[in-house]
Amino acid sequence: MIRTVSELLTALKDKELELLSTAPDPGHPQMIGDMYEGLTKELLGRAVFDGLDLRIVDGKIQGKTGQLSKQIDCMIVEGEGKRLPHTDHFIYPANQVVATIEVKKNLYANDLASAHDVMRSVVGLADAGDASLRLFRDAYRQILRQELPKRRERITLPFVDEMVYYALLLNALCPLRIILGYFGFATERTLRQAFIRLVQRSIPTSGGSPVTGFGPGALPNLVLCRDIAIAKIDGMPLSSPMANDTWSLMASVKGRSIELLLELLWTRLSYRHGLGSELFGEDLEVEVMNPLLQATPVTAGETRGWAYNTVAMDRNDLDANPGTAPWEPVELTQHQWAFFRILGEDGEIALDNPALRSYLDSHDIHLDTFIQSIESTGLVYMDSEKTFRYLTDECATVILPDGRAIGADNATGRLERWVAKFMKEWRERAR
Repeated sequence: MIRTVSELLTALKDKELELLSTAPDPGHPQMIGDMYEGLTKELLGRAVFDGLDLRIVDGKIQGKTGQLSKQIDCMIVEGEGKRLPHTDHFIYPANQVVATIEVKKNLYANDLASAHDVMRSVVGLADAGDASLRLFRDAYRQILRQELPKRRERITLPFVDEMVYYALLLNALCPLRIILGYFGFATERTLRQAFIRLVQRSIPTSGGSPVTGFGPGALPNLVLCRDIAIAKIDGMPLSSPMANDTWSLMASVKGRSIELLLELLWTRLSYRHGLGSELFGEDLEVEVMNPLLQATPVTAGETRGWAYNTVAMDRNDLDANPGTAPWEPVELTQHQWAFFRILGEDGEIALDNPALRSYLDSHDIHLDTFIQSIESTGLVYMDSEKTFRYLTDECATVILPDGRAIGADNATGRLERWVAKFMKEWRERAR
């Protein structure tokens, strides 16, 4: 469904842009901007669902203590807001705002900087709600491959985990922040270079203090220009597990801009309104994106912050990216399969469990090697009490007719769909 709607909106956008190009030039930048904001509102109106009391407006967001964001070109909101007298502008409480979009007819370096300045005025205005906390938990599990710690456990979090914890929490509490340019940067490479220059504004001058508003929680969720996208990999839903204390934070891709917008927006709506997983279709493809920005927590004296490292890619490497790849479950080794058999339905097993230790001893498996092997599946984690627990909502394992063992989270039926597709292809090959 998401791809069908994406194709429809892309075709509609292209058609409407043709109409705008033939419209008389009003000779006024604000009026030109209004035309493109109007087009954006029309497209977004077709991207959201009836029955959820969603509205597309412009105006400002109000935080719990009354502070206001800067003027927002487009907001996807729920329910009633406060309309300013004699205008079409609204003020909405932060918790009613699903997404914010800053619209630019032409997106270049200065426009990107000004749009980011507007977007970061939204950060920190919303309170925690059930939907945002569920989103936060799932993102934490995907990025750190650990269960979200309970309140009393937070004070013992390792430094890196603590930094990621608060960055993800901020992302989950904020509405989506999207920068949308219809024209401007013509290539993925030039948009990447401009984004890097934007982030470099956070670097302090000699002897100065770090510039705020450029941390992982404050950067935009999505930057779109033509058919190019730069997206935040924060587990909401795009994800990539941390490796060696480094978070692959931002990545780019060409040809999937509208599809990514829908995926991020519908994910937020699914958490807020309990929409079914069928919304996302079979979900048997994953995004293949070009890494752009890596983030690592660092300290300098008593100051905590983030160090960014940019990933250089030439045009050939960028163009070679297919955009998507088939989703695959985890292929399990014999010992991993045996572990999941022992883990069973209880969903927990202590590291000193006699049955587990007996298995390891009988197969001459080193304990540290085994722990690393099990956690590498992304299906379980080991907590502070040296107990393995599921990291999934509905872990399932399957033996395929070719002898391989596989496992995955089947909470949305994704593994079942994959197995059904595999079995159909396997039978056809066996004929």
